[in-house]
Amino acid sequence: LAPEGRLGIFGSVAYLLVVMTLVNQALRGATLPRFAVAWQRGERRAASRVLVGTLLVAALPGLALALLALLWGGPLLVLLYNGSYADQGPLFAWLSLAAAAGGIAGCLRAALTAMGRIRSQVPVTALAATVTGICAWVWVPESPLLGAATAVLAGRSAMALVHAGILVHAWRPSGPKR
Repeated sequence: LAPEGRLGIFGSVAYLLVVMTLVNQALRGATLPRFAVAWQRGERRAASRVLVGTLLVAALPGLALALLALLWGGPLLVLLYNGSYADQGPLFAWLSLAAAAGGIAGCLRAALTAMGRIRSQVPVTALAATVTGICAWVWVPESPLLGAATAVLAGRSAMALVHAGILVHAWRPSGPKR
């Protein structure tokens, strides 16, 4: 398959996950104010309930979609597109996992915003872009589609992990940052 064809397949499969991203963004927009109020009032139990619920709702659809993609990804893509997508179930699964990791990272970033931890977000985004770029440089020549999807997953996972670390550090008993 020519590079242009691979890019088209990657873009088509990735576009299926846009809906999940939009739902995740709406969820964050709806829950961020409740989390922020609970955090600023020092109600850590309420804040943690909102955050955990948001993280679960962000992660579960991506994980469920990845399982669906592993089991029936090829036939589903043929149904949605055409026969040339029959072998792209693994790509669909990896991109679904990347969407789940991105949803988790987005929720953690929203929580950090509500906690007043803004300055760390640009370096974390730069780190995620660097991880994605390095992984793509290593993996795409060997396996263009799965290498690109794995690189996206690695970058989003790095972002989620670093945001989680910052959030855990910020959650210390010293109270909310003002």
